[in-house]
Amino acid sequence: MGMMTNHANTRIIVPEPARVVAPLLCLGAGLALGTIIGAVPVKIAALVIAGVIGTILALGFPHVGSCLFVCALVGVADADAGYEQHVWPLRDICKIPGLPSALWSFFLLLFGGAMFRLYFVRKGCSRIPLCYLAVYAGILLLAAAVGLRNGWPVEGMHAESFRLMYPVMFFYLALHVFDSPKRIRRALWLMFGVATFTALVLAGYYLAGKGVKFELQSAVKGSRIVTDDSGLLMAFAAMLLLSLARVMSGQATRAQTLVLALACLPLVFALVFSFRRAEWLGVAGGVLVLVLSATRAERMRLLRFCAPAVPIMLLVFGILAGLAGTANIEGNLTHRFNTLLDGRHSSNRYHLFESLQTLRDLERQPFTGLGLAARHGPLPEYPHSEVPRNVVHNAWLYIWMKLGLLGLLATVWVFVRYLRRVFEGLHRSTAHPIDRPLLQALAALVPIWVMQSVTGPMPWYPRETMQVALYAAMALNLVCFGQSVAGPPAVRA
Repeated sequence: MGMMTNHANTRIIVPEPARVVAPLLCLGAGLALGTIIGAVPVKIAALVIAGVIGTILALGFPHVGSCLFVCALVGVADADAGYEQHVWPLRDICKIPGLPSALWSFFLLLFGGAMFRLYFVRKGCSRIPLCYLAVYAGILLLAAAVGLRNGWPVEGMHAESFRLMYPVMFFYLALHVFDSPKRIRRALWLMFGVATFTALVLAGYYLAGKGVKFELQSAVKGSRIVTDDSGLLMAFAAMLLLSLARVMSGQATRAQTLVLALACLPLVFALVFSFRRAEWLGVAGGVLVLVLSATRAERMRLLRFCAPAVPIMLLVFGILAGLAGTANIEGNLTHRFNTLLDGRHSSNRYHLFESLQTLRDLERQPFTGLGLAARHGPLPEYPHSEVPRNVVHNAWLYIWMKLGLLGLLATVWVFVRYLRRVFEGLHRSTAHPIDRPLLQALAALVPIWVMQSVTGPMPWYPRETMQVALYAAMALNLVCFGQSVAGPPAVRA
């Protein structure tokens, strides 16, 4: 990650936001007037006005726009999400084939606006040099060239390049927008409210027998779960760990502790009854990181919170499940726990065979990989089954297959440097003016990332990787804030 510095350009006079926003407000008012008098169709006018509002937020209020975007990552489902139409009404809009949806168009607007303000208005430069973004873009171009040589479809390269590029761009956006502990807290607690509400709604649908259909390979066929969206589950887990860190720190009042406990109910319910083993293990690892990073007083506070909260939570879950009459919850939970280390389980065997086939394919092109939009070979163990060959349920193999050995080594290098920076900052945070509970919660997300990366095609799901980019940027900023006050202005990443 190179050199991460704090810049203080005292020579630059930043224009007042009103001077930047005023022309756009006039333009928006004109378009609104045009809509009123019927100059353009209503749908087109609505899209144009939404674009104007997005432009205003991107250029004049990027922090507000970024807060809205991170909340939308949790509260707005993809246009083609697997929810039934009656389950989740808030969906992304994707009307023009070949162009990004409304949510991703807003993100691109935010990124462009933030970089414009940074380089042309403030005359500043990035805390982490943009040369790393350029190097990564070069790796993507090389992977695209390999994909073209191997004959993979151009449409697939187009889609995968977005999936792989957007998170890196969002990391740079978050690094410069969430540039103070106050802004980080504001964004995380807004996400907390949206995630809690989303979990509550989805839990209600699940208890009403209208959850997401999901086969658990158990005795009960046609089982349903709260959600199969791994991005949502990551958000629920992150907000749960944030609550525990807040309680553990002793900064929460009794009323705040009660509110956090009540909010944890739908979050934990969604995590448990989505039957996703990677999230279970990841959350357990995250709690372990919290405990290991805590002082003795903090551990005692966490124990006093969990001692009554866990039994009450189990009792509430049991009563709700019994009243709802949800089919064989106990059997499904037992089955999923028993398959954690069962090599004979169908899902575990499939992931193993898929990884082995990908490794056999990579033996022919170990350095360049197979290229963007690549597909691994058919699985001999499943000759008559349709299996998704464009992904592999291991993010590290996925990156190797798509971006080659250079992309894999670069990803490992960045991850190791990130771990070093964050955990060193966490270790020193007791002596530095850093927001310790936030950093503890963000550091505790690492086990969740690791578990999701070794059990699923993480880069295929942009809502997962965008959250990783967000939390990583926030954690690095918190470390940098503490060291800029108590240490030298430039810190090695």
